[in-house]
Amino acid sequence: MGFEYIFFDASLADALASFAAGLGVSAQVRADALGGWVVQVPEDMPAGAEDAIETEYDRLMLRQRDVLDAADGADANDVLGVQVTLPGGESCLVRVPPHLGRRLVDQFSFEEIHQLVTLIAAQALQPADGPLCRKL
Repeated sequence: MGFEYIFFDASLADALASFAAGLGVSAQVRADALGGWVVQVPEDMPAGAEDAIETEYDRLMLRQRDVLDAADGADANDVLGVQVTLPGGESCLVRVPPHLGRRLVDQFSFEEIHQLVTLIAAQALQPADGPLCRKL
Protein backbone atom coordinates (compact mmCIF):
# COMPACT_ATOMS: atom_id res chain seq x y z
CA MET A 1 0.00 0.00 0.00
CA GLY A 2 2.62 2.58 0.97
CA PHE A 3 2.55 5.83 2.91
CA GLU A 4 -0.04 8.54 2.29
CA TYR A 5 0.18 12.30 2.84
CA ILE A 6 -2.90 14.52 2.58
CA PHE A 7 -3.03 18.11 1.36
CA PHE A 8 -5.75 20.66 0.61
CA ASP A 9 -3.62 22.57 -1.88
CA ALA A 10 -2.77 20.82 -5.16
CA SER A 11 0.52 22.71 -5.57
CA LEU A 12 1.76 21.44 -2.19
CA ALA A 13 0.79 17.86 -3.08
CA ASP A 14 2.68 18.25 -6.36
CA ALA A 15 5.64 19.72 -4.46
CA LEU A 16 5.89 16.64 -2.21
CA ALA A 17 5.57 14.31 -5.21
CA SER A 18 8.38 16.21 -6.98
CA PHE A 19 10.51 16.13 -3.83
CA ALA A 20 10.03 12.35 -3.57
CA ALA A 21 10.89 11.92 -7.25
CA GLY A 22 14.11 13.85 -6.64
CA LEU A 23 15.00 11.20 -4.07
CA GLY A 24 14.30 8.41 -6.54
CA VAL A 25 10.92 7.55 -4.98
CA SER A 26 7.87 7.22 -7.20
CA ALA A 27 4.87 9.15 -5.92
CA GLN A 28 1.25 9.19 -7.04
CA VAL A 29 -1.12 12.11 -6.47
CA ARG A 30 -4.85 11.43 -6.38
CA ALA A 31 -8.00 13.30 -5.35
CA ASP A 32 -9.26 12.64 -1.81
CA ALA A 33 -12.92 12.22 -0.83
CA LEU A 34 -12.59 15.13 1.63
CA GLY A 35 -11.80 17.51 -1.22
CA GLY A 36 -8.03 17.45 -1.04
CA TRP A 37 -5.17 15.50 -2.58
CA VAL A 38 -3.30 12.44 -1.35
CA VAL A 39 0.33 11.78 -2.21
CA GLN A 40 1.16 8.08 -1.98
CA VAL A 41 4.71 6.72 -1.88
CA PRO A 42 5.78 3.07 -1.60
CA GLU A 43 6.96 1.58 1.67
CA ASP A 44 10.17 0.23 0.13
CA MET A 45 12.28 3.35 -0.34
CA PRO A 46 16.01 4.02 -0.54
CA ALA A 47 17.76 4.50 2.82
CA GLY A 48 16.98 7.88 4.35
CA ALA A 49 14.22 8.72 1.86
CA GLU A 50 11.36 8.13 4.30
CA ASP A 51 12.83 10.52 6.90
CA ALA A 52 13.53 13.14 4.22
CA ILE A 53 9.96 12.88 2.88
CA GLU A 54 8.52 13.14 6.41
CA THR A 55 10.62 16.26 7.06
CA GLU A 56 9.51 17.83 3.78
CA TYR A 57 5.87 16.93 4.54
CA ASP A 58 6.14 18.69 7.92
CA ARG A 59 7.53 21.77 6.19
CA LEU A 60 4.79 21.71 3.56
CA MET A 61 2.13 21.25 6.25
CA LEU A 62 3.25 24.52 7.81
CA ARG A 63 2.92 26.19 4.40
CA GLN A 64 -0.51 24.59 3.98
CA ARG A 65 -1.61 25.97 7.34
CA ASP A 66 -0.48 29.44 6.26
CA VAL A 67 -2.37 29.12 2.96
CA LEU A 68 -5.52 27.99 4.75
CA ASP A 69 -5.24 30.75 7.34
CA ALA A 70 -4.96 33.35 4.59
CA ALA A 71 -8.01 32.06 2.70
CA ASP A 72 -11.59 32.99 3.52
CA GLY A 73 -13.35 30.17 5.36
CA ALA A 74 -10.07 28.35 5.91
CA ASP A 75 -11.39 26.45 8.90
CA ALA A 76 -13.85 24.58 6.67
CA ASN A 77 -11.07 22.37 5.28
CA ASP A 78 -8.45 22.60 8.02
CA VAL A 79 -8.03 18.89 8.76
CA LEU A 80 -4.86 17.26 10.03
CA GLY A 81 -3.93 13.90 8.54
CA VAL A 82 -1.54 11.64 10.47
CA GLN A 83 -0.05 8.53 8.84
CA VAL A 84 -0.01 5.64 11.33
CA THR A 85 1.44 2.13 11.14
CA LEU A 86 -0.74 -0.20 13.20
CA PRO A 87 0.65 -3.05 15.34
CA GLY A 88 -0.11 -5.58 12.57
CA GLY A 89 1.96 -3.58 10.07
CA GLU A 90 -0.97 -2.01 8.19
CA SER A 91 -0.79 1.71 7.42
CA CYS A 92 -3.70 4.09 7.66
CA LEU A 93 -4.35 7.81 7.62
CA VAL A 94 -6.00 9.19 10.76
CA ARG A 95 -7.93 12.39 10.09
CA VAL A 96 -8.07 14.78 13.03
CA PRO A 97 -10.97 17.30 13.09
CA PRO A 98 -10.15 21.00 12.65
CA HIS A 99 -10.66 22.13 16.25
CA LEU A 100 -8.35 19.40 17.58
CA GLY A 101 -5.84 19.48 14.72
CA ARG A 102 -5.25 23.22 15.13
CA ARG A 103 -4.60 22.84 18.86
CA LEU A 104 -2.25 19.89 18.32
CA VAL A 105 -0.21 21.71 15.65
CA ASP A 106 0.01 24.80 17.85
CA GLN A 107 1.44 22.80 20.77
CA PHE A 108 3.33 19.83 19.32
CA SER A 109 5.76 19.06 16.50
CA PHE A 110 4.47 16.80 13.72
CA GLU A 111 6.75 14.04 15.01
CA GLU A 112 5.16 14.30 18.48
CA ILE A 113 1.66 14.28 16.97
CA HIS A 114 2.57 11.19 14.95
CA GLN A 115 3.91 9.44 18.07
CA LEU A 116 0.77 10.32 20.06
CA VAL A 117 -1.69 9.16 17.40
CA THR A 118 0.32 5.98 16.76
CA LEU A 119 0.30 5.16 20.48
CA ILE A 120 -3.45 5.76 20.77
CA ALA A 121 -4.18 3.61 17.69
CA ALA A 122 -1.97 0.78 18.95
CA GLN A 123 -3.54 0.78 22.39
CA ALA A 124 -7.06 0.99 20.94
CA LEU A 125 -6.34 -2.17 18.94
CA GLN A 126 -4.48 -3.93 21.76
CA PRO A 127 -5.77 -2.50 25.03
CA ALA A 128 -3.64 -3.00 28.12
CA ASP A 129 -5.54 -4.23 31.12
CA GLY A 130 -4.44 -3.39 34.61
CA PRO A 131 -3.65 -0.28 36.59
CA LEU A 132 -2.85 3.01 34.88
CA CYS A 133 0.47 3.28 36.72
CA ARG A 134 1.88 0.27 34.82
CA LYS A 135 4.79 1.18 32.50
CA LEU A 136 4.09 1.40 28.77
